[in-house]
Amino acid sequence: MAYDPQANRRRPRPAEDAPAPVDALLGEPQVDADAGVPPVADDPPPTPAVTPAPADPVPDSLLVNTGIAGAVAALIGLLTLRHLWRRRRRRP
Repeated sequence: MAYDPQANRRRPRPAEDAPAPVDALLGEPQVDADAGVPPVADDPPPTPAVTPAPADPVPDSLLVNTGIAGAVAALIGLLTLRHLWRRRRRRP
């Protein structure tokens, strides 16, 4: 008897000539190791398809505008934090 942790019980060992329960559940064909013939794939690999054309690159003006907007937002945020910090220091 072997312990089966998934079933949390003991089960009998499979016979030497019988396939293991996992192999039977998977339904894989039995391959004879002595035959020397590799198993045949059920689905051959797909043939190479036409690759799609790359997307249009983002215009440089959009990148520059986004960078400027981010810098302005960071500057406004820093000035706001500086104002709040100074206002807090002035209060007794």
